[in-house]
Amino acid sequence: MATSTRTPVVDVAHAPASPPAVTNGRPVTETFALAGRRLRHLRRTPGRLVGIVLNPLVMLLAVGYLFKDAIVAPQGGDYQEYLMAGIAVQVGLAGIGPTAISIAMDLRAGLMDRFRSLSISRAAVLVAHALADLLVGLAILAVITLVGLAIGWRPHGDPLSVAAVFAVLLVGTVWTSLSRFRRAAV
Repeated sequence: MATSTRTPVVDVAHAPASPPAVTNGRPVTETFALAGRRLRHLRRTPGRLVGIVLNPLVMLLAVGYLFKDAIVAPQGGDYQEYLMAGIAVQVGLAGIGPTAISIAMDLRAGLMDRFRSLSISRAAVLVAHALADLLVGLAILAVITLVGLAIGWRPHGDPLSVAAVFAVLLVGTVWTSLSRFRRAAV
């Protein structure tokens, strides 16, 4: 006796719609998983990190250390105070470029289309990129601050005030990244 196997026919017109992207309380987990993915990519390509670290470091050493006696600050202030503030902003703004490039690379490779087919939060991708670049910015800012302290920069005020200034700088950087590239998440 021969048995035949029949493949069921699916009526595409009356098939149930694909489920909506419901995250069931997982956006934080998804964001951290995607941020870890972004950090692993940076660990595998250290040239990107070197470029981001070297630019402010060279500015700090060349302008802050070599030319500190040649440049006079306005109203008799210490020039290194102005320099460190500018370099801190430079570090913060330098994080926007890598975020944009990594999102563009993900768009070009079709990764965003694959993420759209999954039931993950759409904002998790963008927030993960910004979070990973925030962590990189924190590390770079720590290096720049330590080098600044080594060459003679001294912050005014208590450490909590200095940490608050750096936090405002980094939050501003993340806000700029998220507001500028929010369309990539939808």
